[in-house]
Amino acid sequence: MAVTSNYEAPVKTIMDNKNAKLVIKSMLTGKIVVFPAFLTTFNQTFTSTWNEEDVYGRMDSIATFQNTKRQISLGFDLPAATFVVAQDNLENCDMLAQFLYPGYTKQSDGIGQVISRPPLVSVKFANLVSSGGGDASKQQSGGALGYLSGLEWSPILDMGMFTDESGKLYPKVISLSFTLTVLHQGVKGFGDNNKFLSNGFFNP
Repeated sequence: MAVTSNYEAPVKTIMDNKNAKLVIKSMLTGKIVVFPAFLTTFNQTFTSTWNEEDVYGRMDSIATFQNTKRQISLGFDLPAATFVVAQDNLENCDMLAQFLYPGYTKQSDGIGQVISRPPLVSVKFANLVSSGGGDASKQQSGGALGYLSGLEWSPILDMGMFTDESGKLYPKVISLSFTLTVLHQGVKGFGDNNKFLSNGFFNP
């Protein structure tokens, strides 16, 4: 299920012809939000963790490799030239915020509920954010699986807002940012022949 958009024709043309769209899918509900990729920030971080042990008489610590983690930080703006688009943008922001909440299951006594499903997401932006890791030269069909550590969005107040008959406000421009912690799928590293292994891609 995708949240439909009423973006103006020029924006849709850029999204379709230039592959300039950011696709975020909730792996819990299957719902999808699609944003035009007017990126303001983009940062990808790979962090390796080593366990270091100091030994008497040795100048350097004995380091044992543990893992490598990948995080992607994105910031983008959502402009709206019309009231309808502003409504759509706000709906998409609300939908994206819902993607941060888990799934619950009723307990057997029917009184309480317990968390049973984590709020995992898939994020796809052309070949820069995909299940293909940091290889920006290859177009991967799948999104990067992971979880959002948080979401920030704020209206650009200087740009003004639309108002409906009931007095509800709809920002003309919304600024969003989030950080995705990627969950690696399959094997990633070097094999016996020293060729890089990057299989088991996730394709939502």
